[in-house]
Amino acid sequence: MDVSEYKRRTLEALDAAAAADQEEGVVGDPEATLFDTQASLAERLTAVEAVGRRASESPALIDRLIELAGDRAAPTALRVRTLDVLQALAFQVTTFAPHRPRYHEMLRAMVDDPDLTLRRRALATLARYGDPFARDRLVEGLEHPSRALVPAAKAIQYLGYDIHGLDTRTIRLLRRIAQHPPTQAAQREAVRLLAADPGSKALLTRLLNDKSQPADVRRMSALALQSLAPSSFEKAARKITLDTTDDDRLRATTLGALARHGTPETSTRKGTFTRQVEALDTAASSAQLRRASKSFVERRAR
Repeated sequence: MDVSEYKRRTLEALDAAAAADQEEGVVGDPEATLFDTQASLAERLTAVEAVGRRASESPALIDRLIELAGDRAAPTALRVRTLDVLQALAFQVTTFAPHRPRYHEMLRAMVDDPDLTLRRRALATLARYGDPFARDRLVEGLEHPSRALVPAAKAIQYLGYDIHGLDTRTIRLLRRIAQHPPTQAAQREAVRLLAADPGSKALLTRLLNDKSQPADVRRMSALALQSLAPSSFEKAARKITLDTTDDDRLRATTLGALARHGTPETSTRKGTFTRQVEALDTAASSAQLRRASKSFVERRAR
C-alpha cells in the first residue's frame, strides 16, 4: 500500500469513528475518561477518538497521546487505537512537526515491545518514514533469526516500503534469502524486492527456469525479471510457455505477459511461436492456459 492510499484509509477510519461518536454521544469529558485508568476499556476507546480531534486544536494533547501509546501498562487495544489517531494526526504536517521527534522515539522503543501487534505497527510506521533504526533492526533480524522482531517475510515486506533505502548489504541478504529461504513467503518477498536490483538479473533468471522452485516463487521471479530485463524474460517465457511438462499456471502467466508486452513477430520464422500458442487453445488441459492462448492470438491478430 502506498503512502497516499494509507493516508486515505486512515483518515476515512477516523471520519467513520467521528460519525459514530456523534450518533452514540461521548459521555463526560473525553480527555478525563481517556487518561482515567479506572474507566472501562470501551469508554477509553471511544474517548481516544474525541481526544484526537481535539488535539488538532490543542497540540499539547499530542504529547499525552504519544505517552499513552508507549505505555506498556495500558491495554494493547487502547495503545493500538491511539497509534491510529497519532498516525492520522501525523498527516497534519505543520501541527505535528514539533512532536515528530518524540513520536519517532516512542515508536523506536515500541520496536522491542513484548506485544507482536505493537511491534509490527511500530516497525511498519517507521519503515514508511525510511527510519534507519528500523531498517537496521529488520536487517539484523534477517541475518540473525534469534533476534528477529517479526517473521522474515514481514520484515522483508517492511524493508520494501523504502525501496530506495536498500543498500548493498541488504541486497546481498535478499539474494541469499531468495536462494536459501527460511520460508517460502520470505523467498517470495525477497524476489519481489530484487526486481529493483539490476545485479539480480541472473539470479531471477535461474529461479524462473528452475522447476524445483515453488510455482508462486517462479511466477514472482517472472514478474520481477520482466520489469528488470524484458529481453531475458521474453526468452525464458517463450520456452516455459511451450513446455508441456511445466506448471500450467506459470505457463499462463508468462503467456499473458508476452501477449501484453512481448516483441511483435515480424517474420514467418518468428510467427512459428504464435502458431504453436494457437495450438494450445485446443490441446492444453488447463482452462487458464487455453484462455491465455486465445488472448495471445487475438492480440497478435490486431
